[in-house]
Amino acid sequence: MTKNKIILLIFVVLFLNSCRPRTEIGLIGGSQTCLMSNNSGTCNGFYTQVYGENQKSFEKIFVMDDNAVYINLTISSTEGKLTCAVKQYGVEEEWTTIEVEPGIPSVFKGWVIPDENGLLTIQFNQFDNQKTGRVNYDFSFLR
Repeated sequence: MTKNKIILLIFVVLFLNSCRPRTEIGLIGGSQTCLMSNNSGTCNGFYTQVYGENQKSFEKIFVMDDNAVYINLTISSTEGKLTCAVKQYGVEEEWTTIEVEPGIPSVFKGWVIPDENGLLTIQFNQFDNQKTGRVNYDFSFLR
């Protein structure tokens, strides 16, 4: 491979990585689908692997003056333990952690608050450098 092609390849890789928010850099592969109405909605998706500590933000969950929404969240991993967290309404520390064991879906139901940007943010964090397999998430919310 010529030097110019190598430089171009490096540039393309760096550009593609820069398109993803830095807080999501360890969320590898996957896809997401969200459907919303005036008062409720659902989102589901997956990542092929999770590395490190990450935050995934979802838009259009909180509208106008919403200061909390009720969420029913399920997260599962095919391999490796991970932790997830949401900003729970009325909790002093705000972030409520959910431990996800491989093969056992974990559920959180409760009121959550927006992050500093007005978005619903879910943390996806690798646990003790354990390799994760596919990580699925599914949530519904009610305003």
